[in-house]
Amino acid sequence: MVIPKKYWFPILYVMAIAFFCVGCAIWLLAHVFQPDNPIPDPVRKINLGSGPEVYPLEHYQSLLSGRLFFGGSDLPFEGSEVQFHSRLILKGVIKDGQAVVGLDLNSNNDTRLVEVGDVIEGETIVTIGDVYIVVKNQTGQGKITINGEQHL
Repeated sequence: MVIPKKYWFPILYVMAIAFFCVGCAIWLLAHVFQPDNPIPDPVRKINLGSGPEVYPLEHYQSLLSGRLFFGGSDLPFEGSEVQFHSRLILKGVIKDGQAVVGLDLNSNNDTRLVEVGDVIEGETIVTIGDVYIVVKNQTGQGKITINGEQHL
């Protein structure tokens, strides 16, 4: 369909007026717009939720046996024993029979001052030495040193 020349000018004129009106409406809405003021969070309030649950190595014994992939049995490997595992981390020892322990290696916010006989997270402090503590829990009894090593 061909549009005759006499209609081109009115069509372009109407299109120009439409674009001008739309532009004016957008400008007016942008000029009148008032954003909401943000509500500041309280200082030092961080809610990250709970971290992932940490299981001891024995929890994964059926995977370590290879039964899932190779049809093996759930019996533990020969020579493997239940190893001592503790969530406590020794941060320091005080000379009068007290120690500073924590539950997270990288955090100094979750530390506690303990003495012999104290129970933290189900783990009992048995002995406090110069650079170690002896802890008893469900995996047995073991020694935790200041540098983070755990021994039977």
